[in-house]
Amino acid sequence: MENQHLPAATVCRLTRRQVISGGAILGGFALTARPGWGRTTEEISRDAEAIHQEPVFKAARARVYAALTDAAQFNKVVLLSAAMQSGMKLGNNPTEITAVAG
Repeated sequence: MENQHLPAATVCRLTRRQVISGGAILGGFALTARPGWGRTTEEISRDAEAIHQEPVFKAARARVYAALTDAAQFNKVVLLSAAMQSGMKLGNNPTEITAVAG
């Protein structure tokens, strides 16, 4: 009830110490680590910074196309791949691939 007789400028006045400590607290919140900022997603990166690989095949284009669209030839490619050579298990399902889009 004492504040009713004081002017509004003296009631809401902040001290220099309060302003400095408030700024330090807000700065501390701004500099703290956010758990979501470093988190990666499982999506394909479409940025220019993504790893870009272009394997070079010493074969005719028709032969490469056949190896990528014929299931028997594609299975041979999979078995000769670096993943299979490293001992990775891909499962018991047979290789399925087709030249038909979709």
